[in-house]
Amino acid sequence: MLAEDPSLDVYVLVPHNTYDGSLPSLIRREGFTEVRYHYFWPHKLETLTGRGILPALREKPARYLLIPFFLLAQRRALALLCREIHPRLIYAHWFMPQAVIAYSVSRRSGIPFVFTTHASDVSVLRSIPLAKRLIRSVLRHASAFTAVSNQTARKLIDFFDEKEWEERFAHKLTILPMGTGMGADRLPDHTVREALHGCGIDASRRIILALGRLVEKKGFNVLIDAYSTLAEDIRREIQLVIAGDGQLMGQLADQVMGLKLSGDVTFTGHVTGESKQALFQASELFVLPSVIDSMGDSEGLPVALMEALAFGKMIVATDVSGAQEILDGRCGTIVPERDTAAIATAIIRYVNAEPAVVAREAEEAKRLAADFDWPAISRKYLDLLQSAAGVRGR
Repeated sequence: MLAEDPSLDVYVLVPHNTYDGSLPSLIRREGFTEVRYHYFWPHKLETLTGRGILPALREKPARYLLIPFFLLAQRRALALLCREIHPRLIYAHWFMPQAVIAYSVSRRSGIPFVFTTHASDVSVLRSIPLAKRLIRSVLRHASAFTAVSNQTARKLIDFFDEKEWEERFAHKLTILPMGTGMGADRLPDHTVREALHGCGIDASRRIILALGRLVEKKGFNVLIDAYSTLAEDIRREIQLVIAGDGQLMGQLADQVMGLKLSGDVTFTGHVTGESKQALFQASELFVLPSVIDSMGDSEGLPVALMEALAFGKMIVATDVSGAQEILDGRCGTIVPERDTAAIATAIIRYVNAEPAVVAREAEEAKRLAADFDWPAISRKYLDLLQSAAGVRGR
């Protein structure tokens, strides 16, 4: 995003994790420098990060013991980096813990900071005593902050009464979603077929696509249940492909086997690059079955939704996915969360849609996706960050 501007010197601070293997602590990449820090020894136990902190904690509650080490290591790494490079601004992606740590370093260094929240990073604070005081302190000290959707911003706003929010914090908030660069260039048909074959997908059948980390809030179990209610002849015609990895893989696979859907549902595992693009190109319908999970966590505004729009896909999404804010009747179908009947009905409607309806939805989706193209989003972020750092835009 910001690395595309040659006038910026961007440093990205990220933790080491056991899943990435052995990486150097300083990596010069195109447009930015990646600085990695360790937070536990032996390093093979650095399993809190790399696949999402909340999913890691749910998978193994013993990982809560890693949190103090992670927080201390991140704060130390940020403080050392700031002393070394003297940045004009600290940008924290996620409120918890990055914005809290940025706030701590900012207070001591005098370097302004901005943060972005994605919903789940604030949801976890509900169970923490004095959370409101902490949030108030961070928001008061921040130069500005963004949320990826109004639904996400509400997670912060709900900690305050209306008067306090409007008088002290509302002017600092900007709604800025993540963007996408996909959809502009199409892969050749033979490349798509090869990629589908590599993912174990029958290229001769139509595809319903769902994509994301295999965690509770994504609602893939609800989608599988909804798909299982479709008539057998419809399932023979159109298969369900779930792309992504996560700790629920085994549970979801067992669900598919129990429903006798093994020949109709394919799990691809994590996909990226051409494989991911091929899935979007080949699919007819993208489903975002998001739910509010057992810990109160929910989606912000998934990038996969913008990617699907960029490819002109028909969309079925739940009313807690964030999609309800941007589709707004222009394209796609919004259904209640966990409503398998509504999801199934929407799928059937799109499976049987006339070509003219499909073409109209595709064009509207692409027009909507233009609002989330990286150049447009990047410019908005850059303007905000320059303002917060006291730098005039070009």
